[in-house]
Amino acid sequence: MQLPEVASWLLARPAAASNHNPDFAPPVFPLAAGQSLCRPSCCGIPRLTLVSCARACHSTVLTIMEFYKNLKVSEWASLLPFGVACVAVGFGAKILFDKQFGTPVNPSIRKGESKVVDSVDIEDLGNQAVFCRCWRSSKFPYCDGSHTKHNSACGDNVGPLIIKSKE
Repeated sequence: MQLPEVASWLLARPAAASNHNPDFAPPVFPLAAGQSLCRPSCCGIPRLTLVSCARACHSTVLTIMEFYKNLKVSEWASLLPFGVACVAVGFGAKILFDKQFGTPVNPSIRKGESKVVDSVDIEDLGNQAVFCRCWRSSKFPYCDGSHTKHNSACGDNVGPLIIKSKE
């Protein structure tokens, strides 16, 4: 069986392998010398080389493109709600994923405490004090310049809080 036939069999498989057709069986793919099955539980398709896999993918894409090229406007209109639903589900999953698995603002500073609070007396500050706002400083709550590395890595623009006394 040639690779285009493999691709067409894979495209036709969901419709043909339904419960209504118990006689459907996958075609037998003879193994050439040097080929092996993907894994023991595989469907019997031989492992393809990179070139033959690219050819199979190319012919599959061309077959799919031919299908969509021949659709009428009414058929495209009937596919539109499905496309909108797919986009909505994907966007909802992204929002849910971002809320549940977002990175914490504080990566390492006093993680054993439920809330990190620092207080500094104004008299102890002197003429100027520079406080960290990026939570990456090794001298927290004072800034050590870690925000520059954080900003370049994340594309952020956070900087320190500078408190000066009036002269």
